[in-house]
Amino acid sequence: MRVLHVYRTYFPETHGGLEETIRQICLNTAAHGVESRVFCPSRNVQPRVVRRDEAAVHRCRR
Repeated sequence: MRVLHVYRTYFPETHGGLEETIRQICLNTAAHGVESRVFCPSRNVQPRVVRRDEAAVHRCRR
């Protein structure tokens, strides 16, 4: 199963409760074969994909 989490911010640009919740969901569901990705806007002008331990983070321009 593949899951896309969409939120307005994500690590490492911001740190907060919802970012940590998404991170924990990604980490814990991976043990059950779930492939997680995170999609969020970025302050950076260039769209990019950042590979983190918990998920691939797709960033787009705001």
